[in-house]
Amino acid sequence: MWLVSTLGETKMPNGEGQVRIVWPEEGLWPQGGYGNAILVNHTPWDFTLRIGHVILPAITPGQEPDTVEVEVAPVAQFTMPPSAIRELAQVLQQQIATYIQTYGETGGIPPGPVQPPEGPP
Repeated sequence: MWLVSTLGETKMPNGEGQVRIVWPEEGLWPQGGYGNAILVNHTPWDFTLRIGHVILPAITPGQEPDTVEVEVAPVAQFTMPPSAIRELAQVLQQQIATYIQTYGETGGIPPGPVQPPEGPP
């Protein structure tokens, strides 16, 4: 399996020669949807990644958050050999570094409870 992060050339698995991988145009890709949750499982032979979409319920100001069970809407699932997962992890690290260099830190949810904004609504 070859894993590349951009169009271009990559070395063949035996280290000899080059292979130019050409990706299909955008319209030919299946539309899987938006994912914001991932579950990763593995066996000795492969890794399975399940990508889903979660919408968290709204918490009104002053409401104490309880434990809430939220169902994940499935988006995609795929299975890859460990060697490809390792390459995927390396490509993701490179892409994250490029993203941070270009746009700054990725952000995310701040630690601790979410505070309502001060002032009138």
